[in-house]
Amino acid sequence: MAELIESVAGLQFYQLPLVAESLQQGIRLRWQRDPDNWSDRNATSLWLDRAEAVAWEILELIPANEPCETWQIGHIPRGLAADLAPLLDEGHGMDVFVHGGTKDGAWSLAVRLEGAAIDVVAPVRAARAADAQAEAAAVRAVEKLRNEINEGLDRVSRRFLGWDGVLVELEKSWTDHRGRPHRATDTAWTPRARQDWWTGEQVRRADEAMRAPRRAAATAAFQPIIDAEIARKEEARERRRQRAAERREAGRRAEAARLVARFNETGRPVAFSRGVEPYLPWLRRNDIEARGMNPEHCRIVAEGTTAYNTPLYLYLPEVDQERVAAGPKRKAPRAADPDDMPIPW
Repeated sequence: MAELIESVAGLQFYQLPLVAESLQQGIRLRWQRDPDNWSDRNATSLWLDRAEAVAWEILELIPANEPCETWQIGHIPRGLAADLAPLLDEGHGMDVFVHGGTKDGAWSLAVRLEGAAIDVVAPVRAARAADAQAEAAAVRAVEKLRNEINEGLDRVSRRFLGWDGVLVELEKSWTDHRGRPHRATDTAWTPRARQDWWTGEQVRRADEAMRAPRRAAATAAFQPIIDAEIARKEEARERRRQRAAERREAGRRAEAARLVARFNETGRPVAFSRGVEPYLPWLRRNDIEARGMNPEHCRIVAEGTTAYNTPLYLYLPEVDQERVAAGPKRKAPRAADPDDMPIPW
């Protein structure tokens, strides 16, 4: 049993241009499972190996073949790959052969699949195709019947009164390959009924009348569960926020302790960040002044910046005798600028 793929997926993304003109019907391609593919864990790629190219005497026809031992052609289409992947992972075999080359330079390559995996998958896919055809046939039959009834209702409603709001429900039954029944439904109506449907008033009223009791019952049954789930998620978020805040605080306390130890060891001012300032034992200038002390007589122990990127100094709340003896710093007088000299006249 064989399965024919009319077009391999992803041809435009791989190295088909290098080998497109050389591919011949019957060339064997190597398949490879790619479960780590980020877009499809069922992905199965197709490759042309150098040994196969040598066997078919097409190696010299492939441009830039020297540095390559294999060329990726594309992937098996997603739907078929989903059916094949579990079987291939279990060890079922599969052979892939080129069935037809590119068509007029378009991105199209047909391949034929054979082997134990195809023997398992092919009947299932054939049954699905039969179900799709049966469903499509039922839908077409209902649509044909709807058009015929619509035409008759249009004629009757134009000649007789009381036929303006006629609505006819149609259905066509069909059975899938497992024997399960299905229905294809449609509606036929007169022009007035069709107009009422398009305005949506009758449909909305009927839908609301049908759904309101169900919605009320579902709300009464499931609202406590929903509320409990929302409360549980909110509690989990709050716990995460608290743990994050505790980690930040612990990190800032540890950083403050390192800064204090570094100052005690070196005696030189240390640089700090704004987040660490509340955990440092030192004071700002205005706090020193609030204690009745002169900041010029206190020692600067830390340097940082404010939220406006202006310098910020922290002081040790103790009088520094060296700074008191040195006295306040005075700015050096600015040298006279010849351009600033007054004009004699």
